[in-house]
Amino acid sequence: MRAGQAEQTPGAIPEAPTFTVEIEPIPPGMTARGTSFPLGNGLWLTARHVANEGCKQIILIVNGKNVPAQIKFLDPNADLAVLQTPPLAMPSLPIAAAGVAEDQDGFAFGFPSGSLGATEGRMIGRAHMKLGGRLDGTAPVVSWAELRRFPDSLESLSGISGGPMLNDHGNVVGIIVSSSAMRGRNYTVAPEILHQVQHDLGIRSGQSSVTPAHDAVAPPVQLDRSAAALSKNARIAKTYCIPP
Repeated sequence: MRAGQAEQTPGAIPEAPTFTVEIEPIPPGMTARGTSFPLGNGLWLTARHVANEGCKQIILIVNGKNVPAQIKFLDPNADLAVLQTPPLAMPSLPIAAAGVAEDQDGFAFGFPSGSLGATEGRMIGRAHMKLGGRLDGTAPVVSWAELRRFPDSLESLSGISGGPMLNDHGNVVGIIVSSSAMRGRNYTVAPEILHQVQHDLGIRSGQSSVTPAHDAVAPPVQLDRSAAALSKNARIAKTYCIPP
């Protein structure tokens, strides 16, 4: 299955600017680290630069346990991967039916630097992200101006890649895939790509949720509280790529 050919990538805007992100090789003896979140029925979304064919093993940390994962789907253009684990009992995060609008706020959660963290951003536009280095492909992304972080002392967002960007009702509007070296800009997979993957995989949003996502993320959003709730219920999971 493919989520669309390069010339037909959902959400593409011809006049939108393009920037390049170099995906560096994993140093010998090291692992790549990121975040995943559940769609239900053992399916997880993450970033392709976190989990891909260069991984000999992929491990998710779910409720303190190592859970092996296999690649279900790699988008040929976008920085998106779908992982498969045995079915696990936890709520899934529903994908928002609508897209995102300019000036809309979004809330990203994951494990930057290996610890629980979050950011709030405001949608400021669209762009195309070109992958270089050990991955390739070009696909549309949404640009967010960062407003705040949890914890405020967090210096790097490395490790939050693959985590969900949620609206203020707890619905997924993107996957965080890149951030500027300095505070200021974060980027997520365009929601149209999520909708296409959801359609192609036959996923009905929220179909296996026991607890609605908005129990953790609801206005006014408190980043620390929401991050703790999502982590406690395994709606975000540390994700490791172990190279050969």
